[in-house]
Order: sequence, then structure tokens, then C-alpha cells
Amino acid sequence: MFGPSGAGKDTLIRRAAELCCEDAGIVFARRGVTRPVSEHEDHFQLAADEFMRRKDGVDFALWWQAHGLGYAIPASYDDDVRAGRTLVCNGSRSVIERARARYRSACIVLVTAPPEQLMARIADRGRDDADALRSRLARMSCDEDLRCDVRIDNIGTIDAAARE
Repeated sequence: MFGPSGAGKDTLIRRAAELCCEDAGIVFARRGVTRPVSEHEDHFQLAADEFMRRKDGVDFALWWQAHGLGYAIPASYDDDVRAGRTLVCNGSRSVIERARARYRSACIVLVTAPPEQLMARIADRGRDDADALRSRLARMSCDEDLRCDVRIDNIGTIDAAARE
């Protein structure tokens, strides 16, 4: 799953995990991020030097850097995929082709919303300064050009988008 900042990816993943909690065939990946843990997203904190040391090894199935942070999906989730379980993760446009190469059955999901809604959500977080907001806005239009298998326009209720 990928999409622009403010699209609600973490919110949808959290709600979908609640809706699918009885289904052992669906696994929701917890990614590592070089940012302190917060209530806004379910991740584990990676130290920046640890991320840099481990990113080119075998520890991460997928990794990327964006907005000055490092992100990683642990390679341990490959066991779930090999066992036939569906793995759901919050990724990045920069790893779409690597995800398709690593997982033959990858289904790339774009989560998005209108630009004004995205900007309002990002601003509400209070994590970005004006320059970071402008940078995120500039990247938003790029998502529309990427090849995805499913598109979710996260403009209605959380439950509706999570079910989708």
C-alpha cells in the first residue's frame, strides 16, 4: 500500500487490522522508521545508524528513504508470504518495482484523497514545517502516474475505505 502523505494509509491499515483480526491468513506488517514511535502510526523505531548498517543486508525485505527518514519492512515477513498469508504493509512508490520483483503475487494499492484534504491532514499532524509541507505537496501529483492494481480514494468513512 502506498500513497501521498495525508492519504490515511496508517489509519486504514489500523482499521483493516481490526476488521480482519479473526483471519490468520492476513498479516499486517510493522515497519521500522528512523523516527520516534507515536500514536499516529504503528512502527518500531530504528536508530539512523542501525538503519544505514542494515539496509543493504538481509534484514529488510524492502527499505527506502523519504523526507529525511529511513523506512524498512523486516525480511522476517517473507515467512508469512511463503506460507500463503497475505501481507499488508505501508510502503513507498520507490519500492513498488522491488516489491513486485520480490513477491510475484504483489498487489499494489494506491490510497489517495483530493490535494486540499491531504494538505489539511498533514498540517493537522503538526510534524512538518512549511518547507516540508511544500515538498510533500510537490510529490503528491506523481502518485497518479504510477501503476497500481487497486486505487482507494479515502474520502468517505474510515470503515468504507478500510473494507475496500
